[in-house]
Amino acid sequence: MKIENLLNKEEYISIFRSSEENKKENFKKIKKNTKEIHNILREKIFITDELKPIIISALLLALSDDTFVNTLNSKFSSKMILNQMLTSIRNRLESVGGIPQEKIDLMMKNYKSLESNEVLTSTNIKEDNFLNVILKVKNEI
Repeated sequence: MKIENLLNKEEYISIFRSSEENKKENFKKIKKNTKEIHNILREKIFITDELKPIIISALLLALSDDTFVNTLNSKFSSKMILNQMLTSIRNRLESVGGIPQEKIDLMMKNYKSLESNEVLTSTNIKEDNFLNVILKVKNEI
């Protein structure tokens, strides 16, 4: 918000209240969306509780890479998306600088454990649950 002059007390109170209301509304939306994501991961992609934090952190890292975001496509299989995601994560980690290579390798080993999931390595293009999760995280979280 750009303020070019001072506002009166009521205007500041109004801004504060609307900001707080927006925060509460956003929190409700995030909570609803995370529950939906959790259910898709558990019921349709069959992600174990052990892999859930790994896949979420992988998604967040990959979504911070414009190349990954720009290549998301419904014509890609889950396996293709996962491979692109892992490549994007490695590129992001290596481009940050200051992260020791051993730590990057350890992180990538954890992320590569997602390759043990049959749904994520499916070559069936019609199976779009993984893409739906990615888009929900990107657009709603």
